[in-house]
Amino acid sequence: MTALRRAAVAVLLAGAVVTGCGQAEGYRSDGAAPTSASPSPGEELDVDDCVAKDDAPGSAGDYEEVPCTDHRAEATVLAVFQDTAPADPRDCPERTDDTVDVPWDAGSRTVAQLVCVRNRTAPHPGDPGQGGGPHLVVGDCLRVGKEGWVSEVVCRGGSPADRATHQVVEVLVDQRVSDGIPFDGCAAGLTPVVLKKWATTDTGAEVACSRELD
Repeated sequence: MTALRRAAVAVLLAGAVVTGCGQAEGYRSDGAAPTSASPSPGEELDVDDCVAKDDAPGSAGDYEEVPCTDHRAEATVLAVFQDTAPADPRDCPERTDDTVDVPWDAGSRTVAQLVCVRNRTAPHPGDPGQGGGPHLVVGDCLRVGKEGWVSEVVCRGGSPADRATHQVVEVLVDQRVSDGIPFDGCAAGLTPVVLKKWATTDTGAEVACSRELD
C-alpha cells in the first residue's frame, strides 16, 4: 500500500497589496509542505491508478493507493512527476483537482514524486470557477480583501466574507513587474492582479487580467 502526503496546492495568497489603480501586488503561495510526517517509501504510481483518503488515526488527511474498483477510491492519477525539486504543481494537467507527494523506493535511492489527481466524482475544484486546483485559469474567481489579501474562491455561493470580487478574463505568465509601477499589460477595463503563486524566483510573475464583480 502506498501512502501519499497531500501537497500544498491551496491558493492562499499572502501579502498582496492593492494599489490605487486596483492592482494587487505580492500575491504568492508558500508551497510549504504539510507538517504531517513523511510517509515511508512505497511503490511507483502510474497514470490511471486510484487513491483514497487514509482515515487511519494520525494520517492527517493523507492519501493511500487503492484499487480503482474499491468503493473508497476518490481520485484518479492524471500525471506523475519524479525528482521535481521543488515540486511545481503548475506542471500538472489543467483538469487537476489536487496534488499529493509520495516518495518511491527506487532501490538505490528514494525518488520524490509529485502526483496530480482528479476526483472521480464532483466536486472538481480544479475546474474554472470552482475555487481550487493548482492552476489559475480563465473563469476562475478571486477575492481581494481590504488589506490586499487575495485568495481564489468559488465564483458562486459562499459566505459574504468569501464572496468573489474579481473574475479572471486572461492569465499572463512570466511578466516583468516592478514594485510601485502599475502594470499596463491588460486590456482596457480590466484590473491587473499581479501574482507570484508558486514562484521560486522574482524574474517573472503571473498576472490575472480580471473584471471586477458587483
